[in-house]
Amino acid sequence: MELNAHWWKHRVWIDSFFRKKKAAWVVACGERIVAWSGDMLEFPRESDLIKMGEETDLVPFAYTAPMPIEESTLAGESTPWAATNYPGDAYPTIAVEIEGVSVEDDFDTGALQTMVSDEVVKKKFLDRWRGHSTLHLGESYEWFSRMVDVIVVCEDGTRIETSLPVAVVKEWSVSPFVRVNGSRKILVGRDLLRAVPNIEIILDSMCKTTRVRRKADA
Repeated sequence: MELNAHWWKHRVWIDSFFRKKKAAWVVACGERIVAWSGDMLEFPRESDLIKMGEETDLVPFAYTAPMPIEESTLAGESTPWAATNYPGDAYPTIAVEIEGVSVEDDFDTGALQTMVSDEVVKKKFLDRWRGHSTLHLGESYEWFSRMVDVIVVCEDGTRIETSLPVAVVKEWSVSPFVRVNGSRKILVGRDLLRAVPNIEIILDSMCKTTRVRRKADA
């Protein structure tokens, strides 16, 4: 695989660059870093990567720093929490739209980045040249980063649009992310709060519902 060949050939200086710059992601074309940032929210879109490849006449290999996994609806309505496989337990949920697909799914502020099923965000051409393997709940899974369009729908019908770099998990249906909740397609992380800072997310533990609204001064 081209990605593995490139990584094993250049991993030493790419790893060194990650540590020295405290980078969240880098794009390498051949033996040169052509783009990087310490902020994952600035991860390039597919069109940006293609442009880098055209400018260098080389395949743009996008690498992401190791991502720690911290264990731990319709407009006008609150979203009911999702029951887990454990008696009496439920996961807070939030309604979002990702790449035009509306999903009401689990919300976890203990997760640094939003994890998405490969059934929701489909693989594109350049995704064949990037990918990572990580452990979650003691199980290995593979993923790649993709910048996607996200819409958060508030309880008054307000639609707030943003861009968010998500981790697309390959073979999601057999990944550790469905162990707790078998119907889960997305695990929304706290990166959404960074991308959309002008919202309030209210978790009602008594009613087991989530309400989302725009801040009064926003």
